[in-house]
Amino acid sequence: MAGRGRPTAAPASRWVEVVAGAIGGFVATVPMTIVMGVLHRQLPWWQRFRLPPREITTNLLAKTGVRHRVPREAESVAVAAGHFAYGAAAGAVYGALAWTRRNLTSGVLYGLAVWAGSYGGWVPAAGLAAPLGRRTKEHIGLMVLAHVMWGSVLGASVRRLGDGRRSEQENEMAQVVRDVMHEGVKIARPDDTVKHAAILMEACEIGPVPVCEGEQLVGIVTDRDITIRVVAAGRDPNSTRVREVMTAGHIVTCRENQPLDEVVELMRRHQVRRLPVLDAQRRVVGMVALADLAEHTDPAMRAAAVRAVSHPTETQET
Repeated sequence: MAGRGRPTAAPASRWVEVVAGAIGGFVATVPMTIVMGVLHRQLPWWQRFRLPPREITTNLLAKTGVRHRVPREAESVAVAAGHFAYGAAAGAVYGALAWTRRNLTSGVLYGLAVWAGSYGGWVPAAGLAAPLGRRTKEHIGLMVLAHVMWGSVLGASVRRLGDGRRSEQENEMAQVVRDVMHEGVKIARPDDTVKHAAILMEACEIGPVPVCEGEQLVGIVTDRDITIRVVAAGRDPNSTRVREVMTAGHIVTCRENQPLDEVVELMRRHQVRRLPVLDAQRRVVGMVALADLAEHTDPAMRAAAVRAVSHPTETQET
């Protein structure tokens, strides 16, 4: 089987990416804060300067003339609120940027850019923090490591949220058989030898092989057919023809535009795990397996189908 006819998931809308970035930035601020606290406690007491979030908040309150009226506890709340709000806002910008990939590497690079732009740029320019030239190397190292942690968690979180969103979109898009079927299915002819059919099964790692005359489906030959009707019967696979052992009669098939739930019900009713897929002209255009439908159908119906095919019938067994 050559490949699947899965659709390409549409890109997530910009606002969804922005929200994912904001969530990732907020979440990433937690380990960043922990790293800053741990590293701060490792410094000698004379280097235990105010951490940047408190420094910025204190200076902002002083500039607005309200610091003397704000209790210590309320100031601590303001420090935490501002710190996490800034992390979420910076994360939202990351989500809005047209990155080719959102992952750990791009997150770390973005985290370093946020550090440089903030503490080497607008924050000291606004008089909210000391410029980098007045900071010790330990201070700078602490902030860099904290922003590396923030960026790595941000990139990983946004990627995970994005993957979940794309998976959800794919599931929503996959509503009919053509969305999940395997295309380019290999077929056998009625006059082929059983050995040729067995070679097809081995090469493609499949059990059932559709048998076509011209473009029309006339039967199905399975590994079970070969085992019972050729090997067990002592017949020669080099001379026995596929038409002699294939299942003809009533062949269970599905249409390429058939809803997935209907196909699961077909499998349950006829106790088969794979079905040939036919187009409007009743030509074989693919195969679909119960496993292909697993992530796109109702769990209860899928479970019923699995129970039903646990004792497959002789025809069309995988």
